[in-house]
Amino acid sequence: MIFRNGSLLSVWSCSDSISVSTEDQKRQIAASIDRMKANLSLLRSNMEKLVVRAPADGVLSSFNVEIGETKNPGERLGQIDIMDGYKMRANIDERYVSRVVIGQEAEMDFSGKSYDLYVSKIYTGVTGGLSRWICSLNRKCP
Repeated sequence: MIFRNGSLLSVWSCSDSISVSTEDQKRQIAASIDRMKANLSLLRSNMEKLVVRAPADGVLSSFNVEIGETKNPGERLGQIDIMDGYKMRANIDERYVSRVVIGQEAEMDFSGKSYDLYVSKIYTGVTGGLSRWICSLNRKCP
């Protein structure tokens, strides 16, 4: 402390104020870095949510979306064609539904060629007296 003309003056060291100020700045910078890391983590999470993953490998044959349109999770965006073979949809009379089972062999003639098929799916509903079922080729398509 210094006395000057009868009044008390306090003197503080300039180096003390710089070190306190520097420590405050370091704490603020560290807090700012922590906030930035949290924000970056949130941004990465949001970016991952923007990636659309298909339920199967294949070729996207139709894509029905508009710019700026909002879609909900699980909502249909398009159609994926699986290119591992062809499938044939057939309708049979309801009288024969009980005779058709999954895995049953079938045969199809198309353009003068005969193709071996198997029943891969049977739909349970009957419409107009007909039942719908799907046959798949036993081999890769020519």
